Amino acid sequence: MLNTIVIILYLAALIIITYLGTLLIAKGSTKNKILIFACFCSVFLHLLGSLLEVTSINEDEAFTASKILYIGSSFIQSFYLLFLLEFLDYKKSKIFFFVPILLFSAISIFISWNTGKGGILEGWLYNGYTYYNDPVVYLQPNPGPFYYVYRGFMILYAISGSLLIVTKIIKWNKRYRKSLIIILLAQLIPTFVETLVFGLKLSGFEIHVYLTPLALVVTLILLYILATKYDLFEIVPKNHLDAIDSIKDCYILLDSNCGYFFSNKSADHIFPGLEGFPKGRKLDNLESWPKELHNLLLDNNYTINFDIEKDNVLYHYKASTSTIISGKISSAMLAIMISDVTDTVNYIDQIKTDSKFDYLITNIYNRRYFDDFMVSYEKKLDETDIYYIFMIDIDFFKRVNDTYGHQVGDDVLKVVAQTIKKTIRTNDTLARYGGEEFIVLVDCKDTSTAYALAERVRQNVSSLKINVEKALIKTKISVGISYRSPNQEVNSVIEESDKALYISKNNGRNRVTVYPKK
Repeated sequence: MLNTIVIILYLAALIIITYLGTLLIAKGSTKNKILIFACFCSVFLHLLGSLLEVTSINEDEAFTASKILYIGSSFIQSFYLLFLLEFLDYKKSKIFFFVPILLFSAISIFISWNTGKGGILEGWLYNGYTYYNDPVVYLQPNPGPFYYVYRGFMILYAISGSLLIVTKIIKWNKRYRKSLIIILLAQLIPTFVETLVFGLKLSGFEIHVYLTPLALVVTLILLYILATKYDLFEIVPKNHLDAIDSIKDCYILLDSNCGYFFSNKSADHIFPGLEGFPKGRKLDNLESWPKELHNLLLDNNYTINFDIEKDNVLYHYKASTSTIISGKISSAMLAIMISDVTDTVNYIDQIKTDSKFDYLITNIYNRRYFDDFMVSYEKKLDETDIYYIFMIDIDFFKRVNDTYGHQVGDDVLKVVAQTIKKTIRTNDTLARYGGEEFIVLVDCKDTSTAYALAERVRQNVSSLKINVEKALIKTKISVGISYRSPNQEVNSVIEESDKALYISKNNGRNRVTVYPKK
């Protein structure tokens, strides 16, 4: 009768494990799904071996069932420990322990299958068996030397997993502690039951009902509660995918309280200290977290541009957020996406810079820049502030182009532009205004100073002797000057300087003329 009850319990446990295990697999992420599936298979084999043992009719059948049981039991703690390393973000540790853990499990299976009578490892795991069929069918082995090693490693796995969980309970925000405590209970229950039974055996007390499979059912039920009630795996698919971890852009996932949850490798590289940052803790506590990103968490539709300097190089980034609804509205999380836009910003800056300069010929500012500059410059002026405008034109420049070609004409423009630039002061602004015309904003307050500067420019250009293939070109320039009267607009001042330039042209060129204000 008791044996029948045990069979029914094992059958029910097998059905429950199959059902709950399938649900957990459906909820797990890509990485965790593999480990959960491995745990499920191990528990399934362990329970199946136990069921076959209590339904066996002789010692040989019971021994064969125990082999199946050990295939499962050898891997349960191993796969669960690997699952904890993955779930608790001990990725580097998981890589380091992966092979040794699974190798020991494989060795344990090999020994268990070859430790029976006539086996090549006879007596290693067990020194014989006692077969019971009343009141419960049960195979009682006598422990061999490897049995204690095996049990020691299983206990070590359980202790290691428990310490990992306890460490995260201490470090992570209290929001996650309830889930971690349930995981800890799921870890400890089977270990506690096996340790209890083992201790009773050492004390001489025999228990003919194998309780570990039933304890594993409790473990799986706890994991199922986590997966459904506390959304243990609802978020995992969104942050543990290899694709997210390998993308170039930064990806940071925050919980519904804006506490840290996950970051990919790119984010860990940009923000030192982010890798291993306690779950649930505010990112404002991270030393490398830019202050500019504080407002990003206040408005989900916010986009922020910020800069980070590394090794004397300025990097530009663009950050934005997106809300992620995970299963339940209460589980809404916030994803921060940060893109490196350094190349784009530098390219745009270069375009802006290029648009300011006459790069192809004179390498000085162009008319577009000068006009924009004057608009902003005038906004800073008072009604009575004065400045001067020089309008400069190269005399008989068309002859140069017609005689020597446009390439020589470009060379002449370069030399004249650089000569003017070297002659004027650093607080003056020079631009090519069009063709062979140049314009200069002169920051001075009296006509005599402006005139003296314009005359010096004219003389320096007149003294030039530009060598070309077959001739020596001498250049002359004409200059027109005007100044700003109270409340006068810049276009009017430029127009007056242009009129003064034409007066210089009409009076024989190679001269400086000040516009005669009334």
